[in-house]
Amino acid sequence: MATFYILKVLAFEQELKHYTNATHILSMILNCLFFVFIHLIYKPMTKVIFIWLMLTGQVKYQQTMDGRKQYALFFEDGKVVDYATKHEIYEYIETGTFEYDEDL
Repeated sequence: MATFYILKVLAFEQELKHYTNATHILSMILNCLFFVFIHLIYKPMTKVIFIWLMLTGQVKYQQTMDGRKQYALFFEDGKVVDYATKHEIYEYIETGTFEYDEDL
């Protein structure tokens, strides 16, 4: 995510060279601040969404394996993912696609 912000700042610097109008410069600064704000809000929201999924029964605790809690994730179409870690479910919430993380 840090790479994204670095690229955003570099793009901002390039666009800043083309704008001399103060309104455009202010607009670019507000645009960058908006992306930082969304990132700061979005990460805690992932945890809130995870808790909501647990409360609604779409995520259920299964077991603890090697010190990590594992969950079942139920999809609307009837499919179930078993033995998913919290990290994997967070990734699903953020990206919309589920993938087991073999590095865990």
